Amino acid sequence: MVFLKYVVRIIVLNGVMMDNGLINKRILFLAVLFLVGCKTSWQFSVYDIAGEYSNARFLDPEWHMHHLDDSTTRFTLYLAMNDFRYEPVENSGAFKAHYEVRYRIHTSYTDKTLIDSFSRNYIDSAFHPVMAHSRTHVFELPLDRGENYLLRLDIYDRNAMLSDFFMIDVPKKNFPENGDFLIINHMQDTLNRTHIMADEHIKIVAPEDIPWLWVRYYTRDFPIAKPPFSEGDPVTFDYTADSVFSIPMRGRETDFFALPDQGIYHFQLDTNTRQGLTLFRFYRGFPEMDSPQKLILPLRYITSEKEYDALTGDTSAKLALDRFWLDNTGNPVRAKKTINKFYNRVILANRLFSSYLEGWKTDRGMIYIVFGPPKIVYRDNISERWIYGEEKNVNSLELEFVKVSNPFTQNDFMLIRSSGYKEKWYQAVLSWRR
Repeated sequence: MVFLKYVVRIIVLNGVMMDNGLINKRILFLAVLFLVGCKTSWQFSVYDIAGEYSNARFLDPEWHMHHLDDSTTRFTLYLAMNDFRYEPVENSGAFKAHYEVRYRIHTSYTDKTLIDSFSRNYIDSAFHPVMAHSRTHVFELPLDRGENYLLRLDIYDRNAMLSDFFMIDVPKKNFPENGDFLIINHMQDTLNRTHIMADEHIKIVAPEDIPWLWVRYYTRDFPIAKPPFSEGDPVTFDYTADSVFSIPMRGRETDFFALPDQGIYHFQLDTNTRQGLTLFRFYRGFPEMDSPQKLILPLRYITSEKEYDALTGDTSAKLALDRFWLDNTGNPVRAKKTINKFYNRVILANRLFSSYLEGWKTDRGMIYIVFGPPKIVYRDNISERWIYGEEKNVNSLELEFVKVSNPFTQNDFMLIRSSGYKEKWYQAVLSWRR
């Protein structure tokens, strides 16, 4: 049976990212409009943000926030221009993309006071629209220390008539006490992500000149999320480090280094606090699932304990995996489709919900894999509310996740569990096994 190998290859290829380092030297940039917003009464928490968790986005931008001083933060936005539609320019041989960048800044999801806003249209001209190139936009944000901020970024492709939005946390409440580190890769790009790949070499730029950067290293085997109707106390974290070591600094910078082992690396200027920069090193190949042994693990959500033990204990993980999907879908054609759907959700959960553990293991990851992307999502300062179905419909499924105070990550949310979820959970599990 070869269908599993074929589908997994598709998943891995879909996860490959374009190299933004290939620059088209003939690109012409033209900014055509500049608008500055005014103060209005408006808040983020009343708007549906389910698009954040959709796999139908047309854009995959990257960005970085860097606090320059007590009153200014630099927001750097990186756009892969092959995501946009280019239209031919008449009688010129050139092609043109037309897009708009907007942002709004509040101090929280519920605050109505507008701190700053921006809107500008851009035209990007190129002689060949399919060449991989990128554009970088830099914005200086008037953000004072002592507050945390929330930036909503909207990007519109005027040619394709498509738009995406992104909610970006900008913590500055404890600046500079918690430091303001930069992570630089070997291409001299600033990284916004906190998970570092195996064999990826980085250097860290600290907010001040120091002789040493202290590192607390933790290796933990965290359990996967329990079903939404289960009871029991949440897992507590032991902050006793497995090891503590230091990295020499050259002024404000380290030399390039790799994170040798899987685990949590917490970089600090001062070991007397819990604050600092946390980086995570997951398994080789993250966020993809690139082996039968890894592909078996998320099946715990849709299997009995007996079935799961048999899968993990089988001497041939590949044959056991093939047999499971064929037995539970009925034929190879349906198996291919179901496998593709299931594991694409696993990979998206890794990209969306990873914190101190892989995203598929988290409460939000579990719900996302089994039920799919929520139809409606509302978020405030301390929680997210997911709705499957129509809002205020008694037949819809509604779940609430509360934000966990975690010194290592801002992306840790815990599901408020209820026995009332049991029936819909088993219905969803059975839908994977028909």
